[in-house]
Amino acid sequence: MAYDLDQFIADCRAALKRDPGPAGREEVRVKLERLLANREFIDKYCSDDVPRGFASTDAGTRTTLVAAIVFIYGVALQLARLFLRPLELFHDATHVSFTDALAFMGSTLLFQGGFALFAFGVTGFWQTRPVRKLAAWSVQALAVLIAVLETAGHAYFLNTGSTLDYPLVAFSAGRMREVAVLAVQSLSPLLLGSMISAAAAVAVLPWIADRPWARGAAASPPPTQPRWRRALFAISMIASLPLAAAGLLTHTSQAIDRATIRDPVLNVIATFHPSRRAPHSAQSTLDDEPVTIGPISAPGALRNVVIVILESARAESLTPWNASLQDAPFLAELAKSSVRFDRFYTVQTHTGRALRAILCGFEPQHRIRPPKFTHGIATHCLPNLLRDHGFSTVYFQTADERVEHRTFVIFSMGYHDFIGPSSFGHEGFEQANYLGYEDDSMLAPTRRWLEAQERSKPFLATYLTVNAHYRCALLTRHGPQRYSDDPELNCYLNALRADDFFLRALFDEYKAAGLYRNTLFVVVADHGEAFGEHSRRTHNDVPYEEALRVPLLLHDPTGTLVRPGVRADPSTQLDIAPTVLGLLGFAVKSGHFQGSSLMVPHPQVPIRAACYDPDTCLSWVRGDEKFIHHFGRRPDELFDLGRDPKETTNLAGIFPQRAAELKRDLLDWDRRIKDGYAAAEAWTPPPRPDSGEAGSDSTGRVLSSSR
Repeated sequence: MAYDLDQFIADCRAALKRDPGPAGREEVRVKLERLLANREFIDKYCSDDVPRGFASTDAGTRTTLVAAIVFIYGVALQLARLFLRPLELFHDATHVSFTDALAFMGSTLLFQGGFALFAFGVTGFWQTRPVRKLAAWSVQALAVLIAVLETAGHAYFLNTGSTLDYPLVAFSAGRMREVAVLAVQSLSPLLLGSMISAAAAVAVLPWIADRPWARGAAASPPPTQPRWRRALFAISMIASLPLAAAGLLTHTSQAIDRATIRDPVLNVIATFHPSRRAPHSAQSTLDDEPVTIGPISAPGALRNVVIVILESARAESLTPWNASLQDAPFLAELAKSSVRFDRFYTVQTHTGRALRAILCGFEPQHRIRPPKFTHGIATHCLPNLLRDHGFSTVYFQTADERVEHRTFVIFSMGYHDFIGPSSFGHEGFEQANYLGYEDDSMLAPTRRWLEAQERSKPFLATYLTVNAHYRCALLTRHGPQRYSDDPELNCYLNALRADDFFLRALFDEYKAAGLYRNTLFVVVADHGEAFGEHSRRTHNDVPYEEALRVPLLLHDPTGTLVRPGVRADPSTQLDIAPTVLGLLGFAVKSGHFQGSSLMVPHPQVPIRAACYDPDTCLSWVRGDEKFIHHFGRRPDELFDLGRDPKETTNLAGIFPQRAAELKRDLLDWDRRIKDGYAAAEAWTPPPRPDSGEAGSDSTGRVLSSSR
């Protein structure tokens, strides 16, 4: 009688079910003897020809396939970077040698080889089948994570020219909705499809492939491994770590940025470090005493204040600062009757951080942390200070208000009302980018808000545009123009042109409401934008003029507070809050801002700025001298902006002592900012007596903080 294993198991279970006593067990014993006497069973399950050991198990099959899939995928992405963006990887992309290419590919080859060795060792070492299966499942999960990080790092490099690091990954993990939206916008269909295919292959294909061995492996326990084989698996696990870590050591002098030639996953691991806490004796650059203000003697009539913050607008791409570019004719016309600042700088190349500098007058944090940890410092901000003196305050933006905890941040600054896209319609407007619709959609809400205001009560109104934010869509309502052959740059310049139309219409709203002549207008930008001028794109980690130098106009329609003119001395966003208060007739009674009024002569002080990602880049400017510290990712740079405004000639090698001195200055400043914020995290201010609860209802519509 021919028996197979499945039939035997079924018969044994039936026998024990009929009689669980001695008779049932005897029947099972007879069936077992019959089965073992069967030649077909012995040939099938007990022959020496049956493959045994690691490769014959389901766990071994899965691990082999997983390692192969991830290895091929990671190497393919690294090759794609090499061929798609050589100009952003190497100083001289036309003379990339085999050694240079090998150094670039070596990081991924070593890391992926280390992962394969680890997967082989950790799965083969265990003899117990459940533990081995658990190890195989863990390897599969780790492989999916690696594939996702490899894809994210690849896309981040293509979009920014920089490398994904741990602080950004950790922060993004708590903002999965934003990350998902951004991924859909920034990942090409090919790359998104490749990532999904690789992850699916890692998760599913090994289970399909190991089916031919599954039944045979289940027939008997895995054979006991000889000691030498277990030792081999243990050695594989141990050796995998230095092999993968060796990928951090690959280097070529041709590389523009040392981090960009690393495998993306390796760079995330390399940039992991615990959050630094401030020592008790640390000197803080943050003033623990809240700023308070009071009117100076015989102040003039209070003015309304309108602050327009242009998203991603670099000065060199707007007509008043670049007459050859006719994308902002209204701004050019407005500049003639305003104070124009030709060398105005952001202090950090990120919107959320720049908002704090502009509206609060203090240096933003130098770590990627949610704002709830340091919201107490926001009591120093301009809206809170003006509310205490009878001002109404309103904030408008077209970007999704949930991004970067913007609702929380704005209310903590002291705004009465937050009017975001959830409270006004988009019909008839185009989507500017993944964050929101074009800025003209703020005009109707502005009209309604102005109509509801008491004319005897002054107000502060702030607008944040979105048109020029990465990645922009080509807006067509005003008729697109051709400014550049680069599609991304052309789209960006058209977005700035659309903002110029918005500004003209916004000023018309204030004129129609009869409020124009009694209003002080401030037009500024949060940061600039880079398009590969220095092998980096967008803005977060760009310390060069294209991202740091932004527009600023102060416009007083009466000409009594601000006389038209041009200012060429460097200044920063930290100076806006004290400037506005001074022009309104207020003086600081306690505490202090980190900036100073632009209307009062003061000694020229160094301007320091930071990139968004911590320990990536810092910059220092005074006069025409500029220094950039890259934390070892690139050689430090020293420029003479008077002779070299495009920052093409690095003088750090000619003046090493000066470069070393400025590096120490920047690192000391960076440490004091980090320590100051670390100390401030433990402090929560008492609630303001006049502020209500701020938040949003179940539909996401933003509410007022008080009425």
